[in-house]
This record gives sequence, C-alpha cells and structure tokens, in this order.
Amino acid sequence: RPRQAHGLAIARRQDKARPRINGSVWRQVQALLGQEWSPEQVSGRLKMEQGVRISHEWIYQSIHADKHSGGDPHRSLRCRKGRGKRYGSYDRRG
Repeated sequence: RPRQAHGLAIARRQDKARPRINGSVWRQVQALLGQEWSPEQVSGRLKMEQGVRISHEWIYQSIHADKHSGGDPHRSLRCRKGRGKRYGSYDRRG
C-alpha cells in the first residue's frame, strides 16, 4: 500500500509539471493583450474559439513574472496600476 500511494503521488507530481499552454497560444495571448484586450476577455475568447482553458488570473501572474524577467507585456495592460498584495481571506460571517 505505501508503495502504491507513493507511485500515485509521483504521477500526480509529474502531471502538475506539464506546461499549461504552448508557445503559439502564449503568442496569441500577447497579441490580444497588445490590442488592448483585458486578460478576462482573452481568457473568454480562447475558451470560446479554441477550447483552451486559461484563467485570467494565470494570465496576470504570467505577465507579472515576465515583467520581472525584463519583458514588456505589462505595458499592454489596460489598467497600468501596480499589483496589490494579496492577503488571506477573512471569514466575514457572524
């Protein structure tokens, strides 16, 4: 049993390491962002036309990571404000 669980854990880890999108899809994302589309619009369009499921949050995170490595897709964003720090959510009930 432990060996079986370990094998399944390794398989899950390898599945996680696969890239979400290929280069052609990322180039299309950058092209649409260059046309002043929002990441939400890009995500919806790719899902409708090509069946590619990319969340708008993943697009924002990729743009932010690319900015720190010297890229400039962040200049194409419609709102050029800084990125806010994300805190844990608080329970607002009761």
